Amino acid sequence: MAYYTRIKCNHCLIFTLELGASICYNKDNGKGGAIFEMPIVYKLDVIQALKDKGYNTNRIRKEKIMGEAMLQKLRSGQMVSWATLETICALLQCDVGDILHYTAEGDASAE
Repeated sequence: MAYYTRIKCNHCLIFTLELGASICYNKDNGKGGAIFEMPIVYKLDVIQALKDKGYNTNRIRKEKIMGEAMLQKLRSGQMVSWATLETICALLQCDVGDILHYTAEGDASAE
């Protein structure tokens, strides 16, 4: 079982390094090590943008558009999954670049 976990983690890190879009990761699988953040930030308040389009959090949960864990990540500014980004883009009728912004390291402000 430990071997499977290690392989899964390695594939995840390789995947995120190739795409260069990992927001944060933990090198020791969540056992108290340092968390490394990538310089990608949200350009807009996604929850508010969804509300403006008629998708409040109750509707999102009731219609099972997104789970509570993803909504919590959005509220706290954490990165969500690629599938969730796809869903958000479809609901807001926009591109990922309209939601996310790459900043220079150390500069956490969006455009």
